[in-house]
Amino acid sequence: MPKFKYALVLCLCVLMSGLSVVAQPELPQQSAYYINDYAGVMSDTARQTAEALSAELDQKTTAQLVVVIVGSIGDSPVEEYATALFRKWGIGQKDKNNGVLLLLAINERKSRVEVGYGLEGRLPDGKTGRIQDTYLVPNLSKGDYDAAIVSTCQALAVEIAAEY
Repeated sequence: MPKFKYALVLCLCVLMSGLSVVAQPELPQQSAYYINDYAGVMSDTARQTAEALSAELDQKTTAQLVVVIVGSIGDSPVEEYATALFRKWGIGQKDKNNGVLLLLAINERKSRVEVGYGLEGRLPDGKTGRIQDTYLVPNLSKGDYDAAIVSTCQALAVEIAAEY
């Protein structure tokens, strides 16, 4: 009987893990290097400003700040979606693990800053949460995507640059 229970639990675990993979929407392919606006909410000027900031940061520090804006992440938890995207795209230098992803899911009204291990000392979850609360959320609540993204990128870039 114990073998049967063990087998039943194992089968349930396999089935449950398969369901979570099916529920997650397909991750997008990277269309631009730093700023990827799949929802089309940014102006060209704001996108170029954020792109220039991220490129300069990469050039001076080797750290990569990538923004991804999607229409929807479906039923996926924003943390899992961001982690999967961060890994799939290989954000940051592999040997330094110094990437930062700013993810916005427009339909779900969710955001996440995913940080590589090499920058977690400088950008722990508490600090990235404060940055979002200070720059991202107030501007998003006004419907100003440009200000939300550019100001959040600037605040993250200041912290990343200070690490180097």
